[in-house]
Amino acid sequence: FVGPEGSGKTSQAKLFARQIGFPFLTYGDVFRNAAENDQTDLGEECRRVFRVHDYIKLPVLEKLISQELRKEEYQNGVVIDGALRQAGEPESFIDLLNLGGIVNPNITVFFLRIPGWKAFERTAKRGRVDDTVGGMMGRLGAFYEGLGKRSSGLRKMSEEGSLRFFQIDATKTIEEVGQDVLGNFNEK
Repeated sequence: FVGPEGSGKTSQAKLFARQIGFPFLTYGDVFRNAAENDQTDLGEECRRVFRVHDYIKLPVLEKLISQELRKEEYQNGVVIDGALRQAGEPESFIDLLNLGGIVNPNITVFFLRIPGWKAFERTAKRGRVDDTVGGMMGRLGAFYEGLGKRSSGLRKMSEEGSLRFFQIDATKTIEEVGQDVLGNFNEK
């Protein structure tokens, strides 16, 4: 699941994971855990990111996420929340899965589209400690930077058969978005 903060990625990913019987993994939880518990350079990068409201550098992201994906529970399928947010991620996503022990993955990407103002409005309501105005603006700005190129890359990968890519209108209700997600997933 891809989209800006406030697009409903976590809610939809959890719902979808229950519907198809796969475990749920959110990048944010992996990074928060590393920030709290990892005393290496990986943990320091996560702490830095939370301090300055940025995204994890791609090499650190790849190390942390591939390490998490190696867990047995994810080897037969996983619903991932929060991937493909920055330049270079779409092009290296299959390699990341392979590093995590997931070979020949069947990938479906749901891009939850929502206007920036709506994402900001929703994010402000959730009440996380790092959801300050500056924090939200920084993260939303980072997400929208290069979004057109990332979306084009995902569409191209879809056309080539590397993955399936669906854009979902996330301004609808949770139930309606969930129906759109499941309907697209079941489409052959």
